[in-house]
Amino acid sequence: MSWDPRLANTFRLCPAMTSFTLGKPTYAYRNAYPAGALVGIQPGSGDAVPLAGRSVSYRPVPGAAPAAQAVTDATGRFTGGDYVDVR
Repeated sequence: MSWDPRLANTFRLCPAMTSFTLGKPTYAYRNAYPAGALVGIQPGSGDAVPLAGRSVSYRPVPGAAPAAQAVTDATGRFTGGDYVDVR
């Protein structure tokens, strides 16, 4: 059996957001901020693999423009900028 180059790109991770929260404002820090984790699910085994260095777009409310960006760290976790003036 020889290697088939057509099969080189058939293994793909399915992205999933395993957690998404809004940071709770405190008396000392009054702004909320989005935080979560982005992973890739391996086909077959279903194992979760952290997706490092990926951009995550988010909006304070649906349809709001422009979308803000956050980048995942080595563990796939991200923390976005503060939600300000959202009531």
